[in-house]
Amino acid sequence: MTKTYAVILCPVLILASGCTHLVKDSGKSAAFISQAARVGEKAPGAFQVPDQDKETLDDTYMGTKADYHFTMAESYSLQGDSSKAVENYKLALVYDAKSSQIRYRLALEYVKLGLVTEAISQCKEALRHNSKHKDSGLLLGGLLSAMHLYDEALATYQNLLKTFPDDLDTLLFIGALYAEKGLFDKSIDHFKAMVGNKKLKDKSQVWYYLGRVYSSKQNPDFRKAETAFVTSLKLDPEPADVVLALGAVYESTEQIKKLRTLYADYQREQGANHVIAERLAQAYLDEDKLDKAVEQLKVVESYDYQNLNISLKIALIMIEQKKYQPAISKLESILSRYPNSDKVRFYLGALYEEIKDYPAAIQQFETIPFGSSYFEDSVMHVSYLYKLSGKMDEAIDWVERGIASKGDIAKFWVMHGSLLDEDKQYSKAEEVLAKAAQKFPKDPQILFQLGSLYDRTGKKDKTVEQMLKVLEIDENHVQALNYLAYVYADGTRNLAEAEELVRKALKLQPDDGFIMDTLGWVLYKQDRLPEAIKVLEKVHSTESNEAIIAEHLGDAYFKTQLPRKAKKMYLKAVALETDGSNKEKIQSKILSIDQKLQAEESRKKSRFPASN
Repeated sequence: MTKTYAVILCPVLILASGCTHLVKDSGKSAAFISQAARVGEKAPGAFQVPDQDKETLDDTYMGTKADYHFTMAESYSLQGDSSKAVENYKLALVYDAKSSQIRYRLALEYVKLGLVTEAISQCKEALRHNSKHKDSGLLLGGLLSAMHLYDEALATYQNLLKTFPDDLDTLLFIGALYAEKGLFDKSIDHFKAMVGNKKLKDKSQVWYYLGRVYSSKQNPDFRKAETAFVTSLKLDPEPADVVLALGAVYESTEQIKKLRTLYADYQREQGANHVIAERLAQAYLDEDKLDKAVEQLKVVESYDYQNLNISLKIALIMIEQKKYQPAISKLESILSRYPNSDKVRFYLGALYEEIKDYPAAIQQFETIPFGSSYFEDSVMHVSYLYKLSGKMDEAIDWVERGIASKGDIAKFWVMHGSLLDEDKQYSKAEEVLAKAAQKFPKDPQILFQLGSLYDRTGKKDKTVEQMLKVLEIDENHVQALNYLAYVYADGTRNLAEAEELVRKALKLQPDDGFIMDTLGWVLYKQDRLPEAIKVLEKVHSTESNEAIIAEHLGDAYFKTQLPRKAKKMYLKAVALETDGSNKEKIQSKILSIDQKLQAEESRKKSRFPASN
């Protein structure tokens, strides 16, 4: 239940008002209605529509007609066809206009249709004919309360008390109405009086509502609320609403262990409840008790098998547990139920990608259609996976399809240029990225990509121009700061500015090995060799598999007259380098060192000739 007590009580009444609760009213057909209104029974044969040729306007005929239409209305109501139910209740009233029970049932159908004003009208008419028709009075009070007509609702309940002075429902509704009006102290006093009323047999609901009021005040008294809910459960341990309300108190007061114990005990003693199972699952998730969370989520799933989010949450927990095969099975099962769910298909593709089953992943991603919220990411994944699979043509083709479908997605252009660049189609890559830069002049990543491409094709001035544009748009663009610093250092110009740029980048991203390498290289270019070696040794210890870092450290050693250390680093760099031209460059450095060492050895021998 929510804080709005009276509003909640209205649908409770609808559900609680089964056909066995019919009461005899002033209408002449009451006995027939009581007979015909039993759930699952057909109207007795004696009460079927008589032959029209034999119509007589006596009481039996009128009662039979009323009974027939009432039975039809009940049947339509059970089928969920409220419109036809209303039609037949109205026809029943034609033959028994004074029946409060028919009007009450008609009011219930109006409520289902959202026609609250009509429902109120019927309830009032029912009470006009029979002021003791309690169900109509309770429903009217609930509807008036839902419309915030609190004083009128209270008067309705108080009129009922004249006939039913110790009616539990009426008294509960009055207390709830006080709380709804914000009269919490009056509501509390009312429920306390109910607790002391010896004529009331069942006090569990009274304690429940008292707890609700304590926990809903402007300054909640959670301690008293807890006491009230616990008392309610001692009197009747079955209602899940009370357990959930007590759980909410524990959650508000951060008594998570009590909350978890409360829900777990209820599930064990009263049987699985799907609402409690969902709350308990969240409690287990908060504690990283994933297996227990899945166990509870399966309870929720069994209750509502069509709940896609719950099924998907179970699969995602399995993924988090690295139970990839069970997760795949779960996602495949969900997909068989929801073959058009792009969300499930995307997660399934991502899972196949995780286990490196690239063909299966590609198959899922490629199925996601244009227009889906997952389309953009699926295009990126497909292109990337084709690249990883060594199918560069397919990777390029797929991202080109993406651009053809949605040319306003900047990351498609970045990916396209990157793939062409990697495939050494530099001219085409430059053409694509230049066009993208015109289309997205304020996109820093496109400008950065174009600038780095200019660097690889030897257009250093254009590289600098693009990186400066990037920094105009985003002064904290770490990649551009680092790249520009490196270009400056590599060209032995603006070295002071280069150091300023790289130190700013390092401050923004202090654990980036490539930025540290740039700093070391800038220091090297400034002939601050001890500082350069210190930085490069540190970064090499964490990035030992990067050829460029090993080469830079080798250069620093060599310039410091440490040729043997330099050679050791160059040998590592050669082993790690994949680019043929770079490998040749490093090998030439090794050869130069070897020649230098041989020359030194020759000089030593000539200085100290062997004895005769």
